[in-house]
Amino acid sequence: MAHQPFLLALLPLVLPLSATAPTAEGETPVYGAEANPTGDPIGGGEGYRRIVTQGDYSVRTPEELLAALNAAKPGQVVCVAAERIDLAGHTNIRIPPGVTLAGNRGKGGSPGPLLFNDRMPSRHGLFQVEADARVTALRLKGSDVDVAETDYEAKERTYLKCITAAGANVEVDNCEISNFHHSGVDVQSKNVRIHHNLIHDVHAYPVVVGSRAGLPTLIEANIIRWVWTALNGTGAPGTGYEARYNLIICEKPPKSWGEAFKSHAFGMHLFRPAQPLRIASDQILIHHNTLEMGRSFGVRIRGVPREIMDIHSNWFQDEDPSRAIAPHPGNVWVHNNVYGPRKTLLPVGPGTTPQILFRRPHPPSETPEKVSGVLPLDIEVNVLKGVALKSVRIEVGGKVVYTGPTQKPMRPDDARVEGASTVVYEGPRAPTPGEAVVDTRALPDGCHELTVTAVDNRDVAARHSVMLAVEN
Repeated sequence: MAHQPFLLALLPLVLPLSATAPTAEGETPVYGAEANPTGDPIGGGEGYRRIVTQGDYSVRTPEELLAALNAAKPGQVVCVAAERIDLAGHTNIRIPPGVTLAGNRGKGGSPGPLLFNDRMPSRHGLFQVEADARVTALRLKGSDVDVAETDYEAKERTYLKCITAAGANVEVDNCEISNFHHSGVDVQSKNVRIHHNLIHDVHAYPVVVGSRAGLPTLIEANIIRWVWTALNGTGAPGTGYEARYNLIICEKPPKSWGEAFKSHAFGMHLFRPAQPLRIASDQILIHHNTLEMGRSFGVRIRGVPREIMDIHSNWFQDEDPSRAIAPHPGNVWVHNNVYGPRKTLLPVGPGTTPQILFRRPHPPSETPEKVSGVLPLDIEVNVLKGVALKSVRIEVGGKVVYTGPTQKPMRPDDARVEGASTVVYEGPRAPTPGEAVVDTRALPDGCHELTVTAVDNRDVAARHSVMLAVEN
């Protein structure tokens, strides 16, 4: 990882090579979406190269489209030849595994065929896309009004979706997606690629990463015009996303939302808010994007990612770096971004915290890990280059805890009990594997929260917890 000078001691899973700047050694770094190395225009359209021109089926009516999709086999292509197809009366149209549904958006300046449904019932979607299928070079339009005309007192929320990526390896590219309330693309499987699209007038989430999604999820080289949140996720363990080379444009909110309304471009929700743990997915990589934020924040995360949220090489067009990311609990690195029209560079930005990785016990999950006897701790703490680690503190609920470099029990009168927690370890670094232990036999059976707090030399703290189900 020598080509990534701002990071220390990260595993490849935490920061894959795809997240690094696309510049050779000695070259001047490029920030924001203009770094786009894909060879295709951001947002797709004219100049896009992967346009499908021939297929196994050519359709011009809704009946022909549905019949072709019903008959198509993996590897086959259904081409939309009509300029417009009205899909009224049809929702949740299934695109079978391995099938490509294609138009010609961008070919010879064509806007692409328009597939629309202006009478969709609430809480429905237009397409459900199965594994290894592709949706490309189409215009897809729902029945919700443009964002500027939105008034939920006059017309209730519809929760309409355009595309649900239900299977693995789905690709959505070179499409224009508009006029849906809930989402443009709802990711519900792994290895989904959403790239070179124009997404606008989607009220809530142009792209959302659902609880059934799985890494990797790539959002690349899109133009997203947003008002609520451009890209968000449920925060479920095992999920996350990489957003790169996107142009993210904040639109003026509708009058019905009030002039004071503001939100955030990129986000991640808190998984299971009623639970004590504050899990917000596994891995979030945000790099080489250009963000026109208006009055809103660039990024907001409501919990702690189990691995990292890494934000670098972006151009935040707001001059105030503190608006790039809203306050958060930890495991976030903000570095090497530029701000404002003068592109002021900050090597370490506001919002950066230490990174805490659980090896043993296992990372936090919906179900607490069952433990018994003596539990050796293996916890990794990392910081950005240019930031130093000041202290690490590990504590667990209960009355008596055992720990020590020789794995001998502390005397009960040596254990520091603070409120409902006992300090297991406190020092200027993370303990080496096995240096700190918890003797769970000293804890009553049941659930206990083990918490790690890491503080850097700026007195910025990260806090990360895991639940243990003690059964002795």
